[in-house]
Amino acid sequence: PEVAAALVAAGVDAVAVANNHAMDQTGRGLLDTVATARAAGLAPLGAGETIEEAFRPWLVERGGLRIAVLSFTRFVNHGHGRPPGAPGHVAHVTQEELVRSALSAAREQADLVVLALHWSSDWEDGPVPSERRLGRQLVEWGADLILGTGPHVLHEVERVPSPRGEALVAYSLGNLVSNQGLRYRVGERPGRDEHPVAITPGARDAVLLLVRASCPERGRVSLLSVEAVPMWTENNFWAIRDREADVDDVHVVRLAEADAPVRAERAAAISSALGPTVNLLLDR
Repeated sequence: PEVAAALVAAGVDAVAVANNHAMDQTGRGLLDTVATARAAGLAPLGAGETIEEAFRPWLVERGGLRIAVLSFTRFVNHGHGRPPGAPGHVAHVTQEELVRSALSAAREQADLVVLALHWSSDWEDGPVPSERRLGRQLVEWGADLILGTGPHVLHEVERVPSPRGEALVAYSLGNLVSNQGLRYRVGERPGRDEHPVAITPGARDAVLLLVRASCPERGRVSLLSVEAVPMWTENNFWAIRDREADVDDVHVVRLAEADAPVRAERAAAISSALGPTVNLLLDR
C-alpha cells in the first residue's frame, strides 16, 4: 500500500492495473489493489469489480484537450485468472467486442485516446508481426497513443497511419524500476548459464516518453513531437556481494546522472531500441 502513496507523491495520476500478474493474489487481492489506489488518489485502470468498470476509461482534461486513458492486457497468468464466480475483472485485449466498445466510448468522450497495453514476451528484442497488426487494429478502432509494457526491455516507438491523421505505438517502455539485470556490469560479458532476468542490461533501461499532440479539429489528431528522457536503474548488488555495502540500494536516475561508462553504453542501446521516431533527450 505504501507504493500507492509514493506514486502520488511522485506526481503520478493514473496506474495501469491490467497485466499478467493482476490475479496473482486472486480476485480479492486485485480488488484490494484497486481500492488502495483509489484511496491514495490514483486512478486504477483496466480492472475492477465489474467488467464494465475494468473497461471504463479515465477522463482528464489537459492543455485544452479531453484525454481518455484505458488499460488492457493480452495475458493473465493461468489463463484469464478468474474462476467462475470469483471476484474481480481484468480488461483483456482478446475480448474483441468489449475492446471495440470501450475504444468507441472513449472516442466519443475525448479528443485523444491513450491505451496502456501489456503484451509481448520476456526479453523479446522487438515487436513481433502479430503485435504490429494488433497495434494498427487498435488504432483503427480508436486508440491514438499506445503505451506498451511487458517484455521488460525497450522496444521501438512507431508512428502509424490513423483514421484521425496519425497515431503512435510505443511497443514497450521497459522497466522503470525493478531488481532485474542486477548482475550486469558495464563492459563485462555475463556468463551464458545465467538467467536473463539477472544479466540483461536492457532490463535496467527505461524512458519517460513525452508526446506533444494537438487536435486541430474534432476527430483529427496531429503528433507535434515525440521525445524521451532516458532513465537507468542503479543497483548495488555487487557492492553487497563484495561486502562493500550492507544495505540494498535500487533506485532510478536520469541517464544523464549515471556514471560516464553507463551513459556511453546505454545511450546508444536505448537510441537503437527506440528507433528514429524518438528524439532522445540525453541532457535531461
